[in-house]
Amino acid sequence: MSRQDHNYYVYMVASRSHVLYCGITNNLWRRMEQHREGNIEGFTADYKCTRLVWFERFQYVGNAITREKQIKRWRREKKIALIKQANLTWIDLCEAWTSTAGPSTSLRSGRDDNSEEQRSTANPADNPTDLSVAGRKTKGPSTSLPSGPDDNSESGSQR
Repeated sequence: MSRQDHNYYVYMVASRSHVLYCGITNNLWRRMEQHREGNIEGFTADYKCTRLVWFERFQYVGNAITREKQIKRWRREKKIALIKQANLTWIDLCEAWTSTAGPSTSLRSGRDDNSEEQRSTANPADNPTDLSVAGRKTKGPSTSLPSGPDDNSESGSQR
């Protein structure tokens, strides 16, 4: 597997009452299944944080860890503002994954480790190498999230 094939995700899950948890993984689909099934003991199971409300993709694990630590230091208000920027109604972004092979392009949050954030209203279907959500556009490899439990990549660390 080449370096470009690696994907790491910083994500936030919420409970129905908007209790937030920020984590990191290299397999977002599997991690969300673990949260939904209560397989990860601790905070997310205790507070029933099962709704994926925000995520970003990184190619390099070091950058993902740095971003996760940054977000974990933020006050709640700043985390909520980040979520609302990409997901105003706090819909569960992985809800559609249960009936399809993976997330739709419109639900993706992408971030190339080497690019600055840019504003754009471009349609992601116009350029399959652009990952966009809520006006954020970053150029990166055209990758998709794992489509199911057949993905045997290593589990990301939970922080």
